[in-house]
Amino acid sequence: MSNVDAEFSWPRAHVFELSGPAPPLDARGTLASGVIPAHSELVARGIEIEPLDPRPHSRSIVQRGEGRDLLRPLYGDSNLCLKFASLEKTPAACLAFAQRWGFLEKTGAPGAFESLNFWYDEIARMRAAINAAEAGPLLPGDYVIAKAHVVLRPGPDGIEIRTTPATLLGAIWLQLGQHLAGHAALMTCDHCGQWFTVGVPGGRRRVARFCSPKCKHGWHNVRRAAAG
Repeated sequence: MSNVDAEFSWPRAHVFELSGPAPPLDARGTLASGVIPAHSELVARGIEIEPLDPRPHSRSIVQRGEGRDLLRPLYGDSNLCLKFASLEKTPAACLAFAQRWGFLEKTGAPGAFESLNFWYDEIARMRAAINAAEAGPLLPGDYVIAKAHVVLRPGPDGIEIRTTPATLLGAIWLQLGQHLAGHAALMTCDHCGQWFTVGVPGGRRRVARFCSPKCKHGWHNVRRAAAG
């Protein structure tokens, strides 16, 4: 069985920001400034133009500048997939995740962008997969969840087979798949409401009700305050 490569690295730009939607068109399908609007908006109004305008045509997360770091997202966070699925579908929540981990699929370049609608769709897809897993065993069949590379790597006991994700989104999906294939149970924290895994080596016990000691203490503090 192939294991997800925890050494997988992914670039994260130093600066991300939110773009606004493209400005509205006037009656002639142009902008007062003379800037050509996004191609999809032109097509929707029956106006065809070439070449395609590369600007974001809906609200997006945009990279500014060239600076970036290489991160190992799976190395230190075994529940990154659950944190992604728990994101509020708001611009601020998605921007904060991008500032921590980078784009979902793009390696990045100055001016590169990903639509917030794309982020919202992926959050919803992962939530649906988790809810289905909580409801019971998945139906038999094949499920394509991510693009990845299968690599051979020397290990302490000989050659190891590793699955290296092609994108951050692929890494998150593969991590979730590994949880489910390892028969981990997905629980909801009684205090913060976030998902967490139980029943995996080195993880929390199956009887756990909280995702962390901090949430356990917080839950008890709330009860003590309510009791006076």
